[in-house]
Parts: sequence; structure tokens; C-alpha cells
Amino acid sequence: MTKISIYSKNDINEFEVVDLYGNAITVINTLDTDLVEGWYEMIIPYNGKQNEIYGININDTDIEHLMYTGFTENESGERFSPGCAVWEPGAWKLWFHTNQGFWKHTVFSQIANGDYGLDLFEKYMFTVDKSTEIENDYLYSADVVEFFKYPFGPRWWDKNDITCPYKVLGDPAFDDLDQNLLLQESKDIADVKQENANGWWAWSLKDASDFPVVPIDEFSGEFRKLLDLIGYKSVIDFSMLTLESQCSIPIHVDDHVNRDAWPAIAGCKKFYWTLENKKGNMFKLGEAGIVPTDKPLLINSAMHTHSLINNTDNNRAVLIIYGELDNNSTFKGLKFQS
Repeated sequence: MTKISIYSKNDINEFEVVDLYGNAITVINTLDTDLVEGWYEMIIPYNGKQNEIYGININDTDIEHLMYTGFTENESGERFSPGCAVWEPGAWKLWFHTNQGFWKHTVFSQIANGDYGLDLFEKYMFTVDKSTEIENDYLYSADVVEFFKYPFGPRWWDKNDITCPYKVLGDPAFDDLDQNLLLQESKDIADVKQENANGWWAWSLKDASDFPVVPIDEFSGEFRKLLDLIGYKSVIDFSMLTLESQCSIPIHVDDHVNRDAWPAIAGCKKFYWTLENKKGNMFKLGEAGIVPTDKPLLINSAMHTHSLINNTDNNRAVLIIYGELDNNSTFKGLKFQS
């Protein structure tokens, strides 16, 4: 049994917690609740008037500064940190684990001392990997289906750490690019075409993603515009990848660690953007969960396990690029979204 006690400006009689499988459970404040051990999202909704949370005990133990890993989220999806209050339509939310020792170990390993009480979203990206049910799962191998179904839970990632899993490139200029033209140009300038097993084709610049680099001045058109937007000063390799309908890619980590280009590839540096058949495709990047590949991204697929499923009736096309990022380029100033 788990007892949660919330102390607030205005009394909170009951609230909901939701597990990683989407099951909602009503909790009566200060009373025992039968919760299976695991991660839960505590949700304190706005009820028409401002409310402030002063403290939370779980099984009569003060959660102390872990309360500052909670945040307020309004109906537009905007998140506010720090703060333990609700003042407009939306809710205050806190992810917690019923095993407080494990919870503390996990959070203390991810958030630096001194950052509690600050705006965590400035320094960290927050992800929650929930269980993903696969329709027609019999079409795919059991290990891939289980990978998507298993929920790793919440995690805070230091945006400047080499292990950061991905970044969304939020510059609206990406929307101005002609994506159909990008598809065609990528195929036209590719020197290598590979047909792999399980319905996966690749049009690539090289046989392997490694040095030497190709200067960006050798590219033109929409492709060159894209390189400038990302912030690449040279190209190591690129591929236009097509995955057939009802096909998947096995769980793997990109194998680049022994290549000369590894220092330029390591970390969140691989450009990734689904250009055709954006909806219905699922890309899971390890503990970071499902990645929004319909948006232009920089991803870290050489340090995180990942798998893909195209659970649609159409082929999926994605453009990936490896390049040397200019440290002074505009990519650092783009409106990264977490």
C-alpha cells in the first residue's frame, strides 16, 4: 500500500495518478492506496482557483526537493518550472516512483545538485517512455514488439551532455523547404544504392559513414539550404532510407565507434527527418521513448538502442545526414524543443 499526503493552500481531497500503461487510479489524500510498484504521474488539476502545494509525503516520508521535479502544464502544453502551483486551466504534474530509494537514486543521477528549484527545462530535456501497443503485432518479431511495449519511464537528460538522445530543430525555416524536392535531390546525388532485407532501401553518398568529408559547397538546391539550416560545415555521409509498409528495423545501435569520423558523429549530431508518410511510423530511441520524427531532429542513434516500425499501408522515406557541425553555426541558436 502507498499513502500519499499532499499539503496545499486549498485542500485537495482526491487526485489521480496514471501509470506507464495509461491506467488512471484515484487516490484519496492521506489514505492508503493499492499501487503496484512502479512509476506514476501525479496530476493535480486546476479547479477554478489558484492553488499552491506546500509539501508532499509518501508513506509518511517528506519527498523534500524532489517536489521541484514537478511542473505546471497548461492546456496549450506549455510547461512551467520551477513551481508547485496551478493558476490557470491545466494541472501540476509530478512523476514519482513508489520505491522512494529507487526514485531518489534515479533523479539524483540525472539532475545536478543546485539545479532543484531552478527552471529544469532550461538545462534538461524531459522524456517519458510509456508502453506502446503495436496494432497487428503478429507482423513483427517478438523482441521488437516487446521493446516498444516495455516502458522505461521518465528521465531528465542534460542537453549539453554527449548522451542527450535527440533535439527537435524548431526553426520555422525548415517548413519552407520543398520536402518532395529534397527527396528527389537526395536520390539524384546519391552514389550508392543498397537493398537490404525486410523491405529497407537506402540511397547513400558512400558505402560507409566515415571520413573524408565532402565540403558543403559541392551541394546546391534544397539540399544545400538544409545543410545550412542544420549548421553542418561539411558532409560525412547521407542516406535516403525507405521502409516498406508493415515492416520493421531490428533493435540496434549504430555502429560507428571504430571509425575515424567517430568524434564528429558521437553525440546528438545525426540529422533525421521523415519526409514521406510521416504519420503512423514509430521510432523508439531507447529510454527516451518514441521520437517525433515528423519534425527535423538531431538524434544520438550511436549511443542509444533503437528500432522502427512502419505500421501503415505506405512506404516511409527518411533523410539522414552525418556531418561536421560548426560550433559557431546557427544550429545552437535554433529553437530546440524538448
